[in-house]
Amino acid sequence: MRPRPVARIGEHLKREEKVKEPVVRHRDQTPPLDCPYGHVERIVTGGQGGVANVHVVKITKGTPHLHQGYDEVYYVLSGVGTITLGHQTHPFGPEAWP
Repeated sequence: MRPRPVARIGEHLKREEKVKEPVVRHRDQTPPLDCPYGHVERIVTGGQGGVANVHVVKITKGTPHLHQGYDEVYYVLSGVGTITLGHQTHPFGPEAWP
């Protein structure tokens, strides 16, 4: 039986695993952009090293649409309206959900 080579501590991390760097962004350093649904501040976008998007959106208009590759989560800070999911329309606003 041949002896197995011994790796130095931490050497395996360099070869096998990439250590993710934290993504730190600040809203006051994120410029607002026009988008098809109003205005958006793209705090973190998945391509910047995260697995999710964090966008602050001021919705002024909208059209029905569907994302095949991911789900959207809305956390409403102010305002009211409705959102249609499938064929059901639900109230939308900070006080809409008990």
